[in-house]
Amino acid sequence: MSPLVSLLLSKGVLTEEEAAHINQGSSPVDVDKRLGSLLISKGVISQSDYDHAFGGAVISNASAPGAKNAMVIPAVYHLPSTAPDVSAPTANLATSGSALPSHPADASAVIPAITPTRNLPVGGLPREGLKPAFSIGNLHVTPYGLIKATFVRDSSSPGGDDFPLPGFSTDTGPEGAPEFHIKARSSRLGANFEWLDPSPNLTITGKIEFDFEGDFTRVNNRNLSSIRSSMPSIRLAYARLDYKVGEKDELSALFGQDWTPFASSTLPTFVESMLSGGGFGTLWERQPQMRFGWTHDFGSFKLMPEVAAVLPASGDQPGSANLANQLGYGERQGPDSAHPSVEARVVAQFQLDHAPGVAPAQIIFSGEQGERKAIVTAAGVPAAFQSAFPQGATVTSTTNGWTGEFQLPTRYFTLIGKYYTGSDLRWFFGGQFFSNYNDTAGLTGTAAVPSIDGASTVVFGTDASGVAVVPSASRPGGGRIDQPGSTALAHLWRRPARPQYGLVAVCALRLGLRQSTRCAALQYRRRTAQEFTLRRHLVLQTEQLGHLRL
Repeated sequence: MSPLVSLLLSKGVLTEEEAAHINQGSSPVDVDKRLGSLLISKGVISQSDYDHAFGGAVISNASAPGAKNAMVIPAVYHLPSTAPDVSAPTANLATSGSALPSHPADASAVIPAITPTRNLPVGGLPREGLKPAFSIGNLHVTPYGLIKATFVRDSSSPGGDDFPLPGFSTDTGPEGAPEFHIKARSSRLGANFEWLDPSPNLTITGKIEFDFEGDFTRVNNRNLSSIRSSMPSIRLAYARLDYKVGEKDELSALFGQDWTPFASSTLPTFVESMLSGGGFGTLWERQPQMRFGWTHDFGSFKLMPEVAAVLPASGDQPGSANLANQLGYGERQGPDSAHPSVEARVVAQFQLDHAPGVAPAQIIFSGEQGERKAIVTAAGVPAAFQSAFPQGATVTSTTNGWTGEFQLPTRYFTLIGKYYTGSDLRWFFGGQFFSNYNDTAGLTGTAAVPSIDGASTVVFGTDASGVAVVPSASRPGGGRIDQPGSTALAHLWRRPARPQYGLVAVCALRLGLRQSTRCAALQYRRRTAQEFTLRRHLVLQTEQLGHLRL
């Protein structure tokens, strides 16, 4: 390593990654030029300083008397595998006419395998890994976004939505309620941030992202055009800290709204990104959280456990009669539990296929535990049960689950899969969005009243011993999505005596040919899909499937 590079590394001007990149130069001159270019980008030196140190470009007439041999510098510089003798001149333009070969040598290139959708990174984020569009002092900012237009015809959409929802409606009208939609509200805008801390071991980053999949407006100047005037809605907003403890260990902390550690590591790729298959077997969520992780590099693989305290939520939104409540606070049955939900995951990352351009493979396990609470005020208790519940009543149910996931990229295909099991996974779009229900088996003299928010129906009854009780149970059920090869098949079912479970498996295929500078890449991708749903009626179901919005 160059002594100057070592000095700048010890002073924190350069990172270890930058120093390694500089030392890959093919010669001492190349190393110095790489260092100079990097110092320009950091604002340490100016372009004029660089030109003064290394000299500007000199153009000479090769045919002029006494002219020296002219050097030809390729427009695109390819780093040689073996350092050549930099003092040897190239062909003389005056004698050869051109130093470029008439038939360029084949430059092998690899068409990369399909990289799985990974919303949660493994390991800490590199310092100055963000390429800023602009900077304000030590704050680097990179805006980003996408514009997406979708054309959809649905053979039956009785809910009037522009995205698919599971389940069947028994009364859709005489023609099955087919619909056609063109939408652009899945477009997104966001920005990545990085704050440069004086400590070379600390990386501080942030992100904010939103789309336009929010409420449709009722404002006077757009009430007639409400269908094309949806509101912006937050997707992600967080700050993240990564600290290098040593050569092989990193600590991370995240505060804000991000993808959940439970179930969100592995997602299939759909054209319709709204819901991303939620209700049809896919499990995921974005949620406010405080997440902490540790990553250890064993050399051949990395291991990262993470644990998070998460906003408790159940997905039980207030009923239509209590719309003002939902506009005011969203939902309350999760926060009414008075403690956070707990989520965690552990990831093992390793290189399954060592071919160039292939992403590392991952094996993931995740889990979650939470609680919801429905409240009935004293005034809402049925008259027959006033003496037993003079102060009102509460009923709780738990949500829990775990997943086993894999992501296996190779040079030929990428295989991802997820097995999940749990109870009351409505918040994570599992089990066709079913939630808790009232198990009234063995009860007599039952009476039903709405909860304080109107999101649940609470049943009062008398058990076999004559004691007044308030029953409740988590909603069981299950789902599965399989995509073997190029075919997608979705099933969903409900079973009253089993927990929710399912499998998500996706196999994507990309074939490619090595290409030279004269041939274009050949990519082959084929995907067809068939989706089927099956819903079994539950006699004891008292919760209604409500309108869901991300």
